[in-house]
Amino acid sequence: MILISIAIGEICKYPMLTLVDERRYMAAWQETEEKRALEGLMTSHLRLVAKFANGFKRYGLS
Repeated sequence: MILISIAIGEICKYPMLTLVDERRYMAAWQETEEKRALEGLMTSHLRLVAKFANGFKRYGLS
């Protein structure tokens, strides 16, 4: 349980992107495959990933 709290704390450090920012990052990734743009897109969605993963706890999955 402590590990989950630490992970969620780390995840919350990454900002949620506005629609404009998300589109800008996506365009940068598509045009130049800029690593920073891809990283920004991925980290901005970590909260959603954690939410889905948390839903699997009731199935006995770690």
